[in-house]
Amino acid sequence: MKKLLLFLTVLLISFLSVAQNPVLFENNWYLQSFTFDSVNYNVPVDDPLYSQQIIFDETSDGYYISTFITSETFSASPTFDNNTFTTQIPTITLFGCDDYCELEQAYLYDFFFREAEPYTFNYTIAHVDDGNGGVIELDVIDQEGNIATYYDTRLSIPEHNKLDVSIYPNPATETLFITSGNNTIQEVSIFSVNGQLVLSEKGNINQLSVSALSNGLYFIEIVSENRTAIEKFIKK
Repeated sequence: MKKLLLFLTVLLISFLSVAQNPVLFENNWYLQSFTFDSVNYNVPVDDPLYSQQIIFDETSDGYYISTFITSETFSASPTFDNNTFTTQIPTITLFGCDDYCELEQAYLYDFFFREAEPYTFNYTIAHVDDGNGGVIELDVIDQEGNIATYYDTRLSIPEHNKLDVSIYPNPATETLFITSGNNTIQEVSIFSVNGQLVLSEKGNINQLSVSALSNGLYFIEIVSENRTAIEKFIKK
């Protein structure tokens, strides 16, 4: 009986540590502002060619956190405790940059990567009024008070610049299908959670074979003219 009670207690604590903020896992979060060492960095929220997101997810292999600016990526397997998370096994890939090198260096390397050491961040989630019905704001704060602020939607990208796509099935086993409405797809790329390019196809593609991919979480980048969409999917 004591062993059963201990098991149930541990299970309940584990459940509450994540379930108390289910919104964290239900949304993709888009970087709106970033301050590090008292410097306010230019975040290209109105540039449709740049995607700045942070994603928290759960798969059969555990929890993942991944944040990226285009193909520059930081990822980790976090642990959660109340309103904090600690980055375990952090990895980073920096393929090179052009217009936003300082932002990528400060945000991905200095703020998150921390020389590949586990690091604990505080976070808060709140509804804020943006004048258009409100958004959900996520603030991630390090131990020195540096802060990255995210919204659950892309506020600054005009509707006509958004690329409306969908992918299915998700999870996928053999084939991943892409629907893009009237948009002509120019290129599709798939990245691992570590930011490694694992598959790339050019042309107006509406399906991809993913059977050769290892099981796990991936990001798919879909490019059409000057618009880009990034979605996540699970290969199983």
